[in-house]
Amino acid sequence: MLVLWRVFGMTDVYGDRPLPQWSVEETRGPKQHDRVQVSIGDLPEDLSLTLRQWHAQKPWLLDFLTGKASGPDERQASFEQSLVDGVPPEFDDPYPMWFAVRLHRPLPVTGRQGVVVGWVADDVSAIGEAFDAFEEHGNRYLDGAVARLLAAIRPMNLGRLCYSDRRAFLTAPGRAAITTPQPKVTVRDAGLRVERAGGWSSAPILAITEAMRSMPSGAFSKKITGAAEWFVASRAAKDSISRFIFAFAGLELLATQVEKNSRRALTEQLRKVNSNLPINELLWPSTDDDRVSRNFLFRFAAMSTLYSSDTAIQDVEKARSLLGTRNNFFHGVERVAMDDRAVECQELLRRYLALVAVGA
Repeated sequence: MLVLWRVFGMTDVYGDRPLPQWSVEETRGPKQHDRVQVSIGDLPEDLSLTLRQWHAQKPWLLDFLTGKASGPDERQASFEQSLVDGVPPEFDDPYPMWFAVRLHRPLPVTGRQGVVVGWVADDVSAIGEAFDAFEEHGNRYLDGAVARLLAAIRPMNLGRLCYSDRRAFLTAPGRAAITTPQPKVTVRDAGLRVERAGGWSSAPILAITEAMRSMPSGAFSKKITGAAEWFVASRAAKDSISRFIFAFAGLELLATQVEKNSRRALTEQLRKVNSNLPINELLWPSTDDDRVSRNFLFRFAAMSTLYSSDTAIQDVEKARSLLGTRNNFFHGVERVAMDDRAVECQELLRRYLALVAVGA
């Protein structure tokens, strides 16, 4: 299997959780036989094993990269010595639960009999092409799936994105997982535990299951995929400045895509207020889309009018305040503490990304 993951920490505590892990899986994805899975609870064992297998291969890979040749027996011995149980370092954060979204694709591969490390016997270039295609379209789909699930998991507290590596793994039973060597920086984030008074029965299991069943086959709307990628990057960022900048970029891109692709829906909604007004000429005086230019607040106002009219005025004021922070920061006018601003920007992006994803 070629596999990609997104794993968030969750601060929710369900004392009566019946199983270590709840999961639901559907046949969805960029290609016909792709499958997407969501799990809530303990860290997925297949991911834990995959990461531990990959870390255990690093010593002999380092020897290979530095020109130190080693035979199959030496590679196997090094792997077994380095393979340890326990939690992979990516998940040292003390979260009580994990929210994992996984996309996998079957891939026929010929393996060397009885070999655990360096087991692939097929043409390496062909496998590399399969990796590249899966990563290109799979990551985009997986980010879209996260966006689609945001509304369903809203009752839960979504913590930091602890695993979002955009490299795929090739996994097989009894064989060491394979991916492309690449350094990765991780950070720790202590989550605040929130005891759920309603117990496990209050978890949004039905909403998540329904969201999974409504996933598209093929691709998500371009209205959300770019913004979803910024949302994922913001959640994974290790500092508040990066979290704010990435979240604002996602918010601006989302508003731009919605305004660009929803002008007819917006004018129809505004005509219901007053059908006598020349709405098109007031909002878009040019019929040439390439010459139409509006600022961020206009585009955000258009998006909020379409997707959250009850809170549009308040949300536009939030967007105006965030825009001021962004401009002041970039222009060096004012330095402010970014922690709270990053949280506000992330939450505004999360809410509208969920609204647009459900309707896209």
